[in-house]
Amino acid sequence: MARSLPITFQHDRPQVETDLYGRKSFAEQVGRLLALPPASPGIVVGIEGPWGSGKTTVVRYIVEALKTASKTHPIVVEFNPWMLAGADALVEALLTELASGIGMDGRKKRAKKSLEAAGKILGYAGLLRHLKYLKYVPGVSLVGVAADTVGTALHDAGELAIKAADTADNARKVVEETEKLVSVKAGLGERKKAVIKALGKLDRSIVVIVDDLDRLTPDEIKAVFRTIKAVADFPRVAYLLAYDRNVISESLGGGPIAGGEAYIEKIVQVAYPISPAFPWQLQGHITGEITSLLERINRELEPFESELFARATSIACNLCRYPRDIVRLTNRLTLSLESTKHEVNAADVIVAEALFQRFPKIREAVVRNPEQFTGAFWSIADEARATDWSMYFTRSKEERRTAWQAHLPEDKADNAAATAALRCLFPLTGGVGPSSYPRSQLRLSELSRLIRFFALTSVAGVHEVADIHNMLAEPSQIGELLQEVDYNSAAEIVNHMTAYLDTAKAVDGVGVARQLLKACLANKPDMAAGRDFSRAVAILLANCLEICGETAHDIITDFVSSAPLTYALDFLTITGMSHGEVRGVDSYKISEAPVFVADASVIASSIDLWRRRAGASMTSGKVMAENDFFAVLYGLGNLGRASRNADAIDAFRRFCTDVKGGLEFFLETARPFKQFQAELFYYYVWDADEMAGLLETSSVSDQYSWYLTCLRDDKAVREFIKARNDG
Repeated sequence: MARSLPITFQHDRPQVETDLYGRKSFAEQVGRLLALPPASPGIVVGIEGPWGSGKTTVVRYIVEALKTASKTHPIVVEFNPWMLAGADALVEALLTELASGIGMDGRKKRAKKSLEAAGKILGYAGLLRHLKYLKYVPGVSLVGVAADTVGTALHDAGELAIKAADTADNARKVVEETEKLVSVKAGLGERKKAVIKALGKLDRSIVVIVDDLDRLTPDEIKAVFRTIKAVADFPRVAYLLAYDRNVISESLGGGPIAGGEAYIEKIVQVAYPISPAFPWQLQGHITGEITSLLERINRELEPFESELFARATSIACNLCRYPRDIVRLTNRLTLSLESTKHEVNAADVIVAEALFQRFPKIREAVVRNPEQFTGAFWSIADEARATDWSMYFTRSKEERRTAWQAHLPEDKADNAAATAALRCLFPLTGGVGPSSYPRSQLRLSELSRLIRFFALTSVAGVHEVADIHNMLAEPSQIGELLQEVDYNSAAEIVNHMTAYLDTAKAVDGVGVARQLLKACLANKPDMAAGRDFSRAVAILLANCLEICGETAHDIITDFVSSAPLTYALDFLTITGMSHGEVRGVDSYKISEAPVFVADASVIASSIDLWRRRAGASMTSGKVMAENDFFAVLYGLGNLGRASRNADAIDAFRRFCTDVKGGLEFFLETARPFKQFQAELFYYYVWDADEMAGLLETSSVSDQYSWYLTCLRDDKAVREFIKARNDG
């Protein structure tokens, strides 16, 4: 597919080249009605619609129709109040723009009349300027001239007038200003009559276009409406206002929309709501834009991407409410579809960008809590890491599966649109295993792919693909590289290696596995982030074993027998899922993943090896060097076909009773979890009374007196311990 067009962002301009939403005919009819006949009074017409719904596009169609209607087409004056600042400037600017539009439109036969009308309007505006300054002079009556007639005065002028009347000596100035005001008031009506007469001689209808009203401040909106209603109300002059009715109503009503609605109805004689963008119109628009974009960036969809393309554009369409949303989405995709070529499934990119554009908070939720969407963690804030083990100990399976729903919007329609998008991106949110698709399909449901997507579509540094491919082909330096960086960086590197296994031309699976073991032996998991690195290593190792052939058995044995217990546990948990070697695997969907499947006897013997190591570590107290005490207990209670709670409880009993400092180590390890996960203190207790007896004779009995009280007297705690042992 040859690139034929430059890759650029789309300008947020009116879409008039093609009538995608069938509004041109309506606009042409409105344009004909705006061309007022002779002797017709002025009129104010509104084009109403929410932000991004296409109001400006309709206005452009109307202007086009007005300018090409006939030889006597109306004079079109376009006034954009958003370019000005302050209500005072708006009052003068509208009249000045009107005068300018009429003067510039004059042709040979009408030049004199056009300039005459323009001059009359400018003279009228000059008197208004004088009047609005004077109305703030203390003691001067406006002699029946309402303040609304001339808009809002400049505060600076008012302050100067006040200073001029501070003393009795300045009383004469007040009288002089009063006389001027009366003369101005008398001349104001005459000047307006002169304007009307000049416009009558001109014999042309005039259409004043006022767009972007809803971008103004409330005071500025009021100034424009007052000017149109009382100051610039001329015969055969039609005003076309484009605005969001809700925004204008609230601004004019001072808060409650009801009052603003009444204000609009007094000024706008007829209002036309923008016709809705029907789903099939939005669908055609978004499909056309994305298809054109793919051609411009020379991205040809893979078969597995093409299969999902129609579904992806349909979901994205549901997330785009207005035509402008599609323009904004196309601009987002201009970067992300280009940067993720051969990296992330294009269908997922389209859905993700549409979802995150509509609901930015959901993007934040995915970044903060990836485990709720993919089933796996990555390194984030310490608070998030601290809740890691809650998935194993306190939260029910149903709570784990539905935790992502807490991030959905409350509105029913928004909730449905966001849910559909998330279930497309992350099968886990729909109750299906997190990796329901092969890695070769580049789906975001795989953690490493999700990391890559965020890295490629944000201002974060990423590893070059070529560097990762080189490491996979020549892995001799991987071990040292992973030792030189912190756990977060190491986990990121390993996750990227997993993401690029499928696209690498050559992978030394055995070499990668050996280097991973080297890194694990050097990096003891002595901090929370170590678990993120541990899981990343487990996933990469499991995937490398697919290409290790007969050597895979030896690699598994070496890793399980020598790597730190938590690293070996994470690896066996992942591979054990495929063999039913983890207790409760049938319902524990959150960690399920289709990875390397070895001979069942190899996995079983490796699990037995790990359990022997873990048991010995608990008995000898070496587990304290692992600094992941509860992970080892979890493995003893859940890993292996013969696993049971009793094994973990018995190992815990021996650790507390036989290992010097064992009880104190347990209490100190569990202490950070007290506030949100107190059950950890009781989860493996073999007998409440025996545990209380040990605590009473320990050196920390005073510090943990609350724990002693619970063991002795708390009925719920004692029942919980008994139920765990009976189970």
